[in-house]
Amino acid sequence: MKIITADERMREKAGVKMLLVGPAKIGKTTQLRTLDPERTLFVDLEAGDLAVRDVRVDALRPQTWEQCRDLACFLTGPNPALPNGQPTSFGVANGRSSSKAKRLRESFPALLTR
Repeated sequence: MKIITADERMREKAGVKMLLVGPAKIGKTTQLRTLDPERTLFVDLEAGDLAVRDVRVDALRPQTWEQCRDLACFLTGPNPALPNGQPTSFGVANGRSSSKAKRLRESFPALLTR
């Protein structure tokens, strides 16, 4: 395991990653309206954005399980317990698996430029 120096850590791009889930009428839509639109990404997993059509935030609409899996790996990082070549391994997340890395870039180009 590599030790990350203080200088390296301070240069890393940082930010909060948050997921809002819950039953109906708990306030997820209200919370989305309070978030900074420049730093918010709405991931529409159920084609259920009617209640937030007027909220000016960027959105993604993954269509397949593979896109959902790749998005989860991109947002949360790779699973260090998996060997390279597995869908959520370091090799795939770091682009060492060219076909999966290419698929991730094609699926979510906007995320890669943020």
